Amino acid sequence: MAYLRAGRSYLLVVVLVLVGGWIAWAALPPFVLQLQLSGAFAEASEESGEPLSPVDVERYGELAERPLHAMTNVELAEYMDLRNAVLEGQLPDPASDMAHYALKALGQPFRLYALTHHLGESDCVTFTETCIALACTDNWRAAYKLQSRLRYNGGQAKSACRNRESISEWIPHNAWLFDDITATLGTPLVEFEVNLHAARVAECVDGPSEEAAALGHTTVVSSYIPREYIPGITHRLATGDVIFVISRYMVRNAYRPRCIHQAMLYRDGPTLTMLHSSPPAASQWTLDRLFSNSSILGLQIVRLKPNARQVVAGEFARLEIELNVPPEKMDERVRRFKGEFLYVTPTREVDETFSHDGVLYGVIDIRPGETLWRLFRQSWRSVTNLEINQDFMARYPDLRMEDYAGDRIYVPLGPAGE
Repeated sequence: MAYLRAGRSYLLVVVLVLVGGWIAWAALPPFVLQLQLSGAFAEASEESGEPLSPVDVERYGELAERPLHAMTNVELAEYMDLRNAVLEGQLPDPASDMAHYALKALGQPFRLYALTHHLGESDCVTFTETCIALACTDNWRAAYKLQSRLRYNGGQAKSACRNRESISEWIPHNAWLFDDITATLGTPLVEFEVNLHAARVAECVDGPSEEAAALGHTTVVSSYIPREYIPGITHRLATGDVIFVISRYMVRNAYRPRCIHQAMLYRDGPTLTMLHSSPPAASQWTLDRLFSNSSILGLQIVRLKPNARQVVAGEFARLEIELNVPPEKMDERVRRFKGEFLYVTPTREVDETFSHDGVLYGVIDIRPGETLWRLFRQSWRSVTNLEINQDFMARYPDLRMEDYAGDRIYVPLGPAGE
């Protein structure tokens, strides 16, 4: 891919388009969008002196038009790289970029307990976390790390560290990136008790122990802005603010306040709406529509810290998070989750076969002069990212060698027994 160094005039156009008019831009006929992109890329080429690939021009136009749920993780990674190059690394502020990705995700089918990083579906938490992660980073792998950090206390992807309760876990465990502004907006507040699984939190921080297990469940006190005061503060709310919806919820035969939903706010001039995932699909609502539900009591609100991308980089350095998962591997997991699997037909006969975990694999003993591209064509990266080929990847971590003669690699041919 040819990376672009856009001219200043194009940068202004792109920022205006991305921040002010994603929907209108995406609605342009394909040939008009193609002309716009071609002209902008040509201007960048004149400045850098680097010839631009027509394939890159066409590809960026295609991905810019495509909704998020129609992308694979590989395509999303490609889109992020192209977009970052077009903008010379000068991305819009993270809050505006949250809106960019949220608008791109409208129509994404809702599924409760959606699989994280499955772009074809979302629930309210996954939708919000995905938009935050994409907006506060500039590449897919960093976004993957951030989404794991948001979902798990300390970024430790294990059951004890998962933020299951929005108010008592998600908000405090992500206070490094968000400020709780609920009490700063000048309204009366209503206090309420929230469940906290203290034993699980202690196990996440200090490891399993009898002392941690003895903590059991407890409660903490939080507060929300009552619904009747929300209209008076909407002028102080901004794009990218995350709202936690507090509602009456039946607990042990009594109604108690509890967080039932989360969403992000989007301001288009004087109009404030919310972008969220709820049945049947991710959508844009007015706050009036939200509060038409009489059981909703009010909101708790958090806001990204200033310089959020720098804050994220500092958090990665502090935690030394090592989550080097390529997008190809995540797409493989999604296909497995969906009951699908990517089977590959190599360009020559395999040397032997065996079955494992319901899949028929071929064994290829690589011959002199055979490259991965020659063996698998466009599917070579999907093959190398399979878990069964981890040892091969450990021997060739950067895949720069073209002579793998004498080594062995495995290729999925189809379902076992067929």
